[in-house]
Amino acid sequence: MTASVVAIKLEELQAIPKDKIPSPRVFREMEDVAALEAVLPGLGVVRKGVDDDTALNFFRQATFDTLSSSIAKDHETLLETLHDICIKAGFQTNIDCPMSDCDRKFIHRPGSYPCQCERREQLFETDILRLHEYFDDGHSAGEALNRLMSTIEILVLLNVLRFFVNKAPTYLASSVFVLDGPLAIFGTPASLLGSIRKELKSLNQIAMDKAGTEIALFGLEKSGRFKEHWQQLDWQDNQGPRSGFPEKTVIVPDDEYISTYVKPRNKPGKPFGEDTHFGRIVLYKTNRGKHAVIHTAMLNELSDNFRDNSARCYVRLGDILDTVDQMATYMYDDALIPIVRAHAHAAIPLKQGADIISTLLGES
Repeated sequence: MTASVVAIKLEELQAIPKDKIPSPRVFREMEDVAALEAVLPGLGVVRKGVDDDTALNFFRQATFDTLSSSIAKDHETLLETLHDICIKAGFQTNIDCPMSDCDRKFIHRPGSYPCQCERREQLFETDILRLHEYFDDGHSAGEALNRLMSTIEILVLLNVLRFFVNKAPTYLASSVFVLDGPLAIFGTPASLLGSIRKELKSLNQIAMDKAGTEIALFGLEKSGRFKEHWQQLDWQDNQGPRSGFPEKTVIVPDDEYISTYVKPRNKPGKPFGEDTHFGRIVLYKTNRGKHAVIHTAMLNELSDNFRDNSARCYVRLGDILDTVDQMATYMYDDALIPIVRAHAHAAIPLKQGADIISTLLGES
């Protein structure tokens, strides 16, 4: 598994003449990259020298070790990020012990520690994610690994934001942060959703207090029902696809619209995204006629109300849309340069622990 973080200097990108095709070297010189790498065990893999070991316990250990990594030498680990956001949000666990034959409840503590039962089995702080529940000896470890990967992506995002807000707030006004995929967390790790939302609001308030600016943060959803709906909506029978709306059209659907036209509900219930999302959905047709399904971060109390789609629910939306316009690429349909570059670097393993943040800020 490789999770990559790419920083692109927009001023250097904008300096490229519009009628010139730049060489790959130009892109390499305008970006800084770090990768977090891990080798994760699947079914049937146990640790050498560990008596009565199981693949599940090996996976739990590997999850803990992976989150103990850092993307910057002088910054907190992903595990410290997880711990702090849980503590600040008053996170409460009420889950069973991950050991299959233990009838006690799991107790959330920092680091690694023994269970309180008589066998004193090893527990990990990362067990609160309940990823072990997806680890099925009879089928595949794929679900557990996929959930871990998506959780790591979110923790990396929060980790980077915490660095900028606490140690380099002056960069926030001129920076935009983007996550590949929706601003959402699914499955058992979704128990962290409340903690994530609280952390984002806290970071945004600190950014305003320290730097007089809010955070520009969004996710980009490349496929799914919203993308399909946007394509169907922007269609005219006599002119074909992407002919129904002018360029730079912005649509901000509220829950009533979503539950009626995108993901219909048979009966009244919770608004779409209430249990999974920390971003609000925006449909955007770029200045080049491309379709973008954007998730803007929920950074204030108004954005918590999915039935409200007033302007304040979408923090720094203008800067986000400008970034999407500037960073579009024709490498594939509706692509965005930072995501394309992140995928390229994640496909080629880099040295673990490369320090992107210090490089970005011009520090040695």
